[in-house]
Amino acid sequence: MAFVAVFQWARFPAALLLGPMLTAVLLAVNGGRLQVPDWVFQIGQGVVACMIARTMTAPLRRPSGSGATSRPAAPVSCDSR
Repeated sequence: MAFVAVFQWARFPAALLLGPMLTAVLLAVNGGRLQVPDWVFQIGQGVVACMIARTMTAPLRRPSGSGATSRPAAPVSCDSR
């Protein structure tokens, strides 16, 4: 949490991703191990997926290719607004 707080105070755009990543690197380099239940890991993956989805612009969500068989991408919403 300390790295996240410092990165947010410094207004790093990806503070919520960089803080835990730096913590994990330091933990791994020093031979530490961290075990979490599967459901906690899955929730963490979901949170990261929502953070990534919120940064996507509309052109990135459209399917690539110009064929008539292309289906529109499913709407992505991780937002409760």
